[in-house]
Amino acid sequence: MKQKLLSLCKIIFALGFWISAVSLGTQTYQIWISKSSENVSFTTFLIFALLNTNSILFGKYIVKDSLLVWGAIANLLVCLVTVVLMQIY
Repeated sequence: MKQKLLSLCKIIFALGFWISAVSLGTQTYQIWISKSSENVSFTTFLIFALLNTNSILFGKYIVKDSLLVWGAIANLLVCLVTVVLMQIY
């Protein structure tokens, strides 16, 4: 029972990363469409990128959880694209 609960928690946690990537992606999309990064915090997205980098390393080397790693990679990519777009616009 404990193992099943742990597996379920891992899946929900990884799913949260994918949901986060989609929700952050809406901001990225808005910057792309409006060609403006006004009212978007560069620092926040940079911190998100750093935290996701940490999550990738944690998932790969500590807990060895590929769902966590791929979810964090998706999140990191969205954050980095947003940071780049903010520099362009």
